[in-house]
Formats: sequence, structure tokens, C-alpha cells
Amino acid sequence: LQGAKLTLSRNVANSAFQLAMLNEQLKTTKAIIQAQKELVNIAQKQHLLGGINQIDVNTIKNSLSQEQINITNIQKNREATLNQLAVYLGKNPSEISVPDLTLNAFSTVRDIPLVVPSRLVHQRPDILASEALLHQASAEVGLATANMYPDINLTGSVGRIATQNTWQKINGQSWVWTVGPGIDLPIFHGGSLTAEKKAAIAAFNVALANYKQTVLQALQNVADCLTALDLDDKNLTEQSAIYQKTHANYVTTRQQYYLGGASLQQLLNAQIEENQALIALLQAKSLKLSDTVALFQAIGGQW
Repeated sequence: LQGAKLTLSRNVANSAFQLAMLNEQLKTTKAIIQAQKELVNIAQKQHLLGGINQIDVNTIKNSLSQEQINITNIQKNREATLNQLAVYLGKNPSEISVPDLTLNAFSTVRDIPLVVPSRLVHQRPDILASEALLHQASAEVGLATANMYPDINLTGSVGRIATQNTWQKINGQSWVWTVGPGIDLPIFHGGSLTAEKKAAIAAFNVALANYKQTVLQALQNVADCLTALDLDDKNLTEQSAIYQKTHANYVTTRQQYYLGGASLQQLLNAQIEENQALIALLQAKSLKLSDTVALFQAIGGQW
């Protein structure tokens, strides 16, 4: 149950991050489409005046059509993510109402250490379950060992015995008392108890090996998450720098275009590069958020 809750929490968070990223992509793509529609109008006017040929006009129209296809795919993915989030929350898709989330609404955990003490991992559900099975197997060995010892019961009884002269009246000397042990010796079980002990020890060794494997896999999982977060920080820094450069290039190219210093194709290329850089930046932000949630799950949910 604890493991299911952790997995469900991670799924809800990742769906929210995905939804926020798609919302921002949708907003950005709509702005790009509006800008390209303006470029189409300008290009058509320039074509009528003989400033550009029909090929340039068709190029900008094709770019506009591609963005309109992209926005359809984004809307499709957004609805699918919203429906999936509704299922994770235990609701019908028609019942859920989610605000327009953005990635800026989420703040990543800062100063995550690159070294995490192993005791944090002990709270993982899979480790606790494997540990419980190991304790059970250890108890089974003790029980099988205890069954190999003799079972001794001390008993006492009283009765009468007949003398040779049975016709004589039974007197007080005819009473007899017996006191002694009743012993159940394991040696008469044909070695079954020994075999049961060996089986219990073998089962314990299996449980011990599984426990070790579970712990090692948990430590590997945490190490992978820490490595991913370290790389996410570097990737996010690089993607942010790339976007700043492409955005500045687009602004400059647009100014040059209106002043006659850049072609329509150059402006279009600058806009496409900025859009690609922005999408890469949004994906980098979403990835870091997802990897942060993965780390919380890897250590068992408690920091």
C-alpha cells in the first residue's frame, strides 16, 4: 500500500508537470501562429509589389501550416494528459477541473546534496517488505530447530493389582503408583525434521540474498536519481543560455527585417530557432521536476 501511494503520488506530479509544459507550449505556439499570420500578410503585399517571389510566400505559408499542425498535436496531448490526471485522482475525465498550470508555478528543490545517507533508503517499502520476509525466514529456522528436540511429558497414575489369592479381599498393599516420563523422540521421524531444518536454512539464505539485492538496487536507484539531477542542472543552465541567445537573435533579425536589412527567410529561420530553443528549455524544466519527484520516491517518500 505504501509503495502504491508513492507511485501514485509520482504519477500525479508528473502528469501535472506535463500538463504545465503543454500549456506553455500551447501559449507559445499560438503566439508564433499569430506572428506568422502577420508575416504572411506582409509577404503577400511584398509579392504584389514585386519585392519577393511566390516561392518566399509559399515558404512562410508552409511554416504557418506546420505550426497549426503542431498546435493540434499539443492540444491532443494536453487533453490526454488531463484525462490521465483525472484517472490518477480517481475521477471521471468530465469531473476534473484543473487550473492553467505553468512550470513557473512549481519550484524545484534547491541544494539537493550529491551524497545521501543510506539510512534514508531504509524507509523504502520494498526494503521494509524484504526485511520482513527475512525476519520470517529466520523465525522459520528457529522453529525447525526447536522441533528437533525431544518432547518430554511427566505423567503420574494410580491403580490396583491383583495378588495370587484373587479371592482374598484386596487390601491397601494392592495399590500401585507409577511416575515417569512420556517421551516423543524425533529420531523416529525418519530424518524429516532434519530435512525441514535444511529447507528452512535454504529459504533463509534465499531471503537474505533477496534482501541484499533489494538494498543494492535501492542504492543504485538513488544514485541514478542524484546523477540525473546533477545533469539536469547543467542541461537547464545550457538550455536557458541557448534560449536567451536565440531570442535575442530573433528580436534583432525582426528589427533588421522591417528596416530592410534581413530577408523574410532569415526572419522565419530565427523564429523557428527561438521556438525550438524555448521548447527545449520547457522540457529541461519539466525533466528536472520529474527527476526530483523520482528521487523522493527512490528514498521512500520522506526527506
